[in-house]
Amino acid sequence: MMQSKSIKSHDPHEVHKLLNAGEAVLVDVREPGEHAAEAIPGAILQPLSTFNPANLPDSQGKLLILHCKKGMRSTQALARCREAGMTDISHLEGGIDGWRAAGLPVETA
Repeated sequence: MMQSKSIKSHDPHEVHKLLNAGEAVLVDVREPGEHAAEAIPGAILQPLSTFNPANLPDSQGKLLILHCKKGMRSTQALARCREAGMTDISHLEGGIDGWRAAGLPVETA
């Protein structure tokens, strides 16, 4: 896990391993049209345009990881989570673009 500007991030292969082990919940903060066109299997949609940390799913003790297209919007969503007092949350480095570049599976419409 890398630390940059106090933002916890995970590389795509690490996130894939965490998801397969049932140790993480992945939240997609892109918009509905983007999510419908291409999504990481199992990602839960919570668009940044209406993002509210209170509406995030209960991770039930699992690591909560946010993602977007490249990593910018998930960083903004992380900032909102921090403002709401949430600290045990991170994001996917490079977003879905990094995930795809790593050769990991995506669902397409």
